[in-house]
Amino acid sequence: MTGGPIATLAPGATDTTTFSGSYTIQQSDIDAQSVSNQATATGTTPDGDDVSDLSDDNSNLENDPTDTNLPEDSEISIIKTSVFNDENGDGFAQLGETISYSFEVTNSGATTLTNVTVTDPLLVAPSGSLTGGPIASLAPGAVDTTTFSGSYTIQQSDIDAQSVSNQATATGTTPDGDDVSDLSDDNSNLEDDPTDTNLPEDSEISIIKTSVFNDENGDGFAQLGETISYSFEVTNSGATTLTNVTVTDPLLVAPSGSLTGGPIASLAPGAVDTATFSGSYTIQQSDIDAQSVSNQATATGTTPDGDDVSDLSDDNSNLENDPTDTNLPEDSEISIIKTSVFNDENGDGFAQLARRSATALR
Repeated sequence: MTGGPIATLAPGATDTTTFSGSYTIQQSDIDAQSVSNQATATGTTPDGDDVSDLSDDNSNLENDPTDTNLPEDSEISIIKTSVFNDENGDGFAQLGETISYSFEVTNSGATTLTNVTVTDPLLVAPSGSLTGGPIASLAPGAVDTTTFSGSYTIQQSDIDAQSVSNQATATGTTPDGDDVSDLSDDNSNLEDDPTDTNLPEDSEISIIKTSVFNDENGDGFAQLGETISYSFEVTNSGATTLTNVTVTDPLLVAPSGSLTGGPIASLAPGAVDTATFSGSYTIQQSDIDAQSVSNQATATGTTPDGDDVSDLSDDNSNLENDPTDTNLPEDSEISIIKTSVFNDENGDGFAQLARRSATALR
């Protein structure tokens, strides 16, 4: 407060220039959204007594305080970050692994916020959890990074989508009882972008091809026209759902072979199909001569992002990718007939020395 005193003030006189004042706004004033108070004017009468008056805000009648309204600037901001916890350390996301979430809550306004909370539709039971809070009071400019944390258990739909994306909401109460809120951003307080957690894809397919030689005539040997039956065990050995699963086999095509079944519309991770695909092959002479039939089939499936994965068949496991060999029992024989004719050279009907017999072999 500067100015004065006024040495003498005549009756009816008004002074508007002598006194002036300045006040620096405090946080309590911002929270109250106003500054309210009164001044006191005092003067001395000719007989030495003092007279005084409390100030009014617009007239000399009411003695009301002077209220200065302070426009409210109440804001809250939140950043949500995530870490994929690869619990088994294989570099891929599997069902049951988790994502950890951290929250940075900032009072980005000018008023003190109370009862600050964070909510997140992802982090609710049974697959998620959110702990911490509320924050009783958060001063302007204050940043809290430790109160709130969350955990989420990865679902199959997340693995198929190869990411988890969502937003949290921070809410605080202003001094006048209103709530302010903000949707989380992933790296700043400006964009309100969802937090995306990329999940590395592990898409695999495996196939085992087994065979049975059908000895149709039951003689224990392979003959031209007998058949081999093939069975196929197709496994989704990855972590993503596969669609449009097919089996192809260069052996099992017309005219000597056939392959039936499929495609499988959807094959979940870990699922094993043994009934969809089957094949039949008619033995050729070259197979009998080789005493075996050896080849491989290929299983193919489409990943959630539209790529294809495939595997060459193995004969007894999903590890080696060995051809399936069907042994054909050998039936190798040779026959000979020996016949003879007595040559009666002198025509007497009897055999004599030096005569010979003709023998034919056939």
